[in-house]
Amino acid sequence: MKGRLELWSKQEVCSVIRFLNAKKSAVEIRCQLMDVYGESMMSSQCVAKWCTKFRTRRMTIVDCVRSGRPTIVGMAENKTH
Repeated sequence: MKGRLELWSKQEVCSVIRFLNAKKSAVEIRCQLMDVYGESMMSSQCVAKWCTKFRTRRMTIVDCVRSGRPTIVGMAENKTH
């Protein structure tokens, strides 16, 4: 193996899952992802969820916005006084 990719985005990983989902199971995909991206990437459950989404003809690799969850948090909001 040539090495691991230390920097990755969720969108990148979802794109790989979408591609591999055409011929592989979620377990096989997770093993390949761990080989390339390391142990800290998506959980098995998350990979399986994305595989299911792509099997049901989902085309987008971006999570849908959900209510109650902030999309951006400013640093000033994180400071304690």
